[in-house]
Amino acid sequence: MRRADHHRANQPSLRGTRPVLMALATVILLQSAFTWLPLLQAVFSSRPLGVVEVMSCIGAGLLLLVAIELDRLAPRAWKRRRVKAVHPIRQ
Repeated sequence: MRRADHHRANQPSLRGTRPVLMALATVILLQSAFTWLPLLQAVFSSRPLGVVEVMSCIGAGLLLLVAIELDRLAPRAWKRRRVKAVHPIRQ
């Protein structure tokens, strides 16, 4: 079994390292500037997102997160079922 399968969501290793968190914050800051600052909107010929678009983006991100987690958990559940079918508990 892979090492990542043993970790739980509240463990420090899944929160990321300092450089990863700094990179994530930088990307969020730059993306927000691109989306909402008038100067950058003029440079890139873009327009700000409305509430519906922002909520759609958040929903799509959450849906992707759930899909990835289910994909990660499915092999373990499948393996447990297979082991129980091969070696049923005797009563």
